[in-house]
Amino acid sequence: MGLAAFILIASLSAGSDPAGAATLDVSWASNTEADLAGYRLRLGTVPGQYTETIEAGTASSAQVDNLQVDVTYYVAVFAYDIAGNESAGSPEVSARISASLEPLPIIDSVVDLDSDSIYLMRGRSHTLVVRGRNLQAGASVGLGLGVLTTRLALNSDGDLISYVLVSNFASPGRRTLTLINPDLATTSVSDAVTFVKTPDTNLDCSVDILDLNAIARSWNLNSDEPTYSAAGDLDGDAYVGPEDLTIFVKFLGRPLPGCP
Repeated sequence: MGLAAFILIASLSAGSDPAGAATLDVSWASNTEADLAGYRLRLGTVPGQYTETIEAGTASSAQVDNLQVDVTYYVAVFAYDIAGNESAGSPEVSARISASLEPLPIIDSVVDLDSDSIYLMRGRSHTLVVRGRNLQAGASVGLGLGVLTTRLALNSDGDLISYVLVSNFASPGRRTLTLINPDLATTSVSDAVTFVKTPDTNLDCSVDILDLNAIARSWNLNSDEPTYSAAGDLDGDAYVGPEDLTIFVKFLGRPLPGCP
């Protein structure tokens, strides 16, 4: 039996040897299966196409040497069990090591200031706070299709602030955040934020008990069941359950972005 693919890239950092070859240090959260035998790190220069494999054993980190500067590498981790069965890959992340050999940016957390959470409502503008290390003023952030972002500015705490507009046509669900420093050092974090439908189901600019009814009516139901209501499926996964309630609670009683 294969192992579940729930490995997450935790951090990326870069360096160089005197000859100018770049190295990439990658770490991830460990699996917990009793029959875990080890991990394989795979990378390449095209998304989803891996040309190099690093056997990491049971360690939760690996170093890749002799990489080129100013080239974007795409990285995923695979677990395997004692029978040789290999899991599906972790969410893919990317890193670009700048010719200036500045340290790669490392993202510790991404938070929407309006809800103090990772949830961004579609059709609204949000203030995104990025915390981490080696972050530079003027960095750019990307969240995929349907999103407009500003370049990042440092606040008084050293956090990077970006104003984000999520369009109504952006697909709900988890998104990878890619950050590029002005020196082109690049990193990305999978599942950094989640685009959600508005929990203000009656559009009265207030998230309250009336909106909770939409979740309650479809609680624990899938989209193929007759009493399912899409209004209660805030994360867009065709199921109304605990995460939808979590999203509702994050916005409960808070001023909504874009409302008077």
